[in-house]
Amino acid sequence: MTITRKLSLLLAAGASALALTACGGGGDNADSDLVVLHRGNVAEPLTLDPHKASGTWENNIIGDMFIGLFTENAAAEPVPGMATDWDVTEDGLSWTFTLRDAVSGSSDRGVDSMSTLVRRAMLALALVGFASAATSTYVHYQIASDPGYTSFCDINERVSCTQVYLSRFGSVGGTPVALLGAFWFGVVGLLTVAAGRSAAARVENIGGYLLVL
Repeated sequence: MTITRKLSLLLAAGASALALTACGGGGDNADSDLVVLHRGNVAEPLTLDPHKASGTWENNIIGDMFIGLFTENAAAEPVPGMATDWDVTEDGLSWTFTLRDAVSGSSDRGVDSMSTLVRRAMLALALVGFASAATSTYVHYQIASDPGYTSFCDINERVSCTQVYLSRFGSVGGTPVALLGAFWFGVVGLLTVAAGRSAAARVENIGGYLLVL
């Protein structure tokens, strides 16, 4: 038997084995109800974060994962996505969207509740900070007006509020640092309260104001 004939027989046997393997597995139907969608893509995505994605192959998958206010049909025409209806002002600058019921329910349970929790925590911290700063301001003015006044935080020579208040770090331009702190915490508290009562667009601006502060 020549080498060529042996090689041909080996290739034929290998092809038969692959065919039998592909047709086998009929005895195991554990995953018979499993539906798998194979989506063709150009390459493997580097990220599925919409803020970081830059490739078409990434946007293909992200487009399947997220639906915006609008989406497109088979003819690539814009159709309603998460929005069911919308109104546009005459100048075209303001758009008001009506979201699907499922979207509103998810927002009520998720994003809004978390925002409320954050606002409450910020408000509580602002109140504690304001109370501390106001108390420090009172002590500062008492020390400045009455040299014999002893502060409750004058523990010993190493831990003494009086030394701090009367030092060059206790005031800025003659204004107690504690008073500036009380003003800062008061503004933060007011902005936090306003964030829970303002429209969505204004809430985003308030977050920027807090970041600047």
